[in-house]
Formats: sequence, C-alpha cells, structure tokens
Amino acid sequence: MNPSFRIQECTCISYRPYCSRQSGIIIPVIIDSRTSTPRVSVVIPHYTNAEQTLALVQSLRCKGDDGELKAREIEIIIVDDASPDGSGQKLETERASLDFKLALNHSNLGFASTANRGASLASGTILVVSNSDIAFLNEASPISVIGELASQLGDTSIGAVMPLIYNTALSEVENLNSLWAHRGLLWLKRLDSTAEFSDYARLFPKEHPCSDGTVDTVLCGAFFAMRRLDFLRLGGFNPRFSPYYWEDVELGVRITAGGARVAATTCAVVLHNHNRSIGSNTTESHRWRVMQQNQLLFTTMWGRKLGVTKMKMWHVLRAAKCFVEGELSLGLDFLGIKRL
Repeated sequence: MNPSFRIQECTCISYRPYCSRQSGIIIPVIIDSRTSTPRVSVVIPHYTNAEQTLALVQSLRCKGDDGELKAREIEIIIVDDASPDGSGQKLETERASLDFKLALNHSNLGFASTANRGASLASGTILVVSNSDIAFLNEASPISVIGELASQLGDTSIGAVMPLIYNTALSEVENLNSLWAHRGLLWLKRLDSTAEFSDYARLFPKEHPCSDGTVDTVLCGAFFAMRRLDFLRLGGFNPRFSPYYWEDVELGVRITAGGARVAATTCAVVLHNHNRSIGSNTTESHRWRVMQQNQLLFTTMWGRKLGVTKMKMWHVLRAAKCFVEGELSLGLDFLGIKRL
C-alpha cells in the first residue's frame, strides 16, 4: 500500500538559493478563477501548440480522487512563453471553463524562467512541474499519479520525486539516469535497470503490480514534484540554462547537495510525447548546439565536485574539433572566451 498523503509545510532542505532573481522584465497578465486554497499546484510552461496544453489540462480536470487528494484541490498554472502562434489568446478563451491561472510572458525567456514564474504564482504546498507534452494512461491516472508523488514527499528524505517517465519516441523510460564524468564533460548515463523498467512501464498497470519502491536518479524536468517552499528556497531553476536542457539536472544536483534525495517512484507512470513539442518547433542542429552549450555550462559549474578530471585539456581539444567542424561559437564557449 502507498504511504498516506501527508502535507508538510516544513522543508527538509536548507540550502542557499543559487539564483533567485529572474533575468529580464516580466509584466504578466494574470487571470485567476480559483477561490479555494489548493493542496497541489501544477505548473505548465507553454510554448506554441495550445491544443496539446489544453488536452493536458482537460486530463487533469477529470473527476477523481486518490485517498485524501481530490481533483478540486489541484491548482493549474499555465505560463505562456510569448508563443508566436497566438497560443496565449487561445488559452485565455478556455481559462474559465477549465479553471486555471494564466500568465503571459511579454518576451520569450525559456523553460527555466517560465517555470520559475509559474512557481512564484503557486499557492499549493506541493509543486508539480509538467511539460505540456505529458499524457496519462487513463482518466483516473492524473489524480493517482499526483497523489502518489505527494505521498512520497511525506518521506522527509526525498527532495524531489518523479513517476517513471516513458518517452514514446524512444520507447523507453527516460528518467532513470546517473551522472558520468567522461572526457571533460558530465553526461547522463542510463541506469542498468532502464530496460527492465521500460518493459514494466510499457505494460503498466495491467501485468505488473506496484512494487511500492523508489529509485534514486537524476532530476528530469518533464514531470516532477517537490515541496513548493523547497523549490522557492533553492531559487528554482537557474535561468542561465536557456532556453532549455540541463536546468533540471542542475536543480537536482542542488537538491542532493542539500542532503535530500531525487527519486523516481515505480508506482506511477506518465507518457512523454517529446517529439510533439520541442521536436516540432526547432531543428535538430539547433537542439544539439543548445544541448552542448548547457552541458558545458553545467560541467563548468559542477564538474570538479562531481569528478571531472583534466577539464581544461579536454575543453581545448573539444574547441579545436568545433573549429574544424565550423562550430565557431561553441568552440569559443569551450575556451571560455564567450558565455561562461
């Protein structure tokens, strides 16, 4: 049986915020139809494809409960990151019927700052951050998944918790990883149990009963929960990781540096339709470049503490390779001449 759902205002993390101030000026338009106090706040950063985001909201608004957690106790906050396709206006027209808060960024700030903005507007004890391309297995699943995450946070040793996140494009669970120091950079490396848990998630819950366990892993920002006060005291995501990638891993490292665990529960599964969001808005070469830049930024910040050796030598070699391949900007980043 799952542990009972216990709300805790106290925090298990005591850590100085790494970056609590947001870059840029945001004057959001806030439309709030909720009057009761929520127990869980779900923050959804949004960029284009309003239909996808609204489908997620509709699934969260389906009637249901999980023990003490009721659907009406879930607050939904959408932050539109200056979508160029008019998504903000479309979301506004659906706001009243689906009962959510809406904030509109006046300029594009990226995932980290947009999620932080949503968290600053939240009032629930538990904060859930969800990508807009997350889907659930059935109508009852959203409440049961969030209820399971909230239950796990009753364990004060856990700082952030995720369900198993099944990437539909890769056909595997994507959030069971460790950090690996290799040739001057920190990398994500799949845990040996990934294949086993991918089979488990693919058939969940038909053929596999809940094992009622957790797996220590690296934080994945696609869908996770933590105590809202913990998130705010840590300063949220670091907005230097713009527009996306590695901001979630870096937040997870700060959580564990404060003495808490980052874990995935094997009692809940969500689907991540990754190719329907970021994959439809950007080119593969652009995503690769952003990934490399932010991986370098993360390594520069945490590499020495996490076991990266001969960092300068490897970065010079990687810079030379970038110059040969015509990636001048990235090569300068590796040399520390730009960005860092």
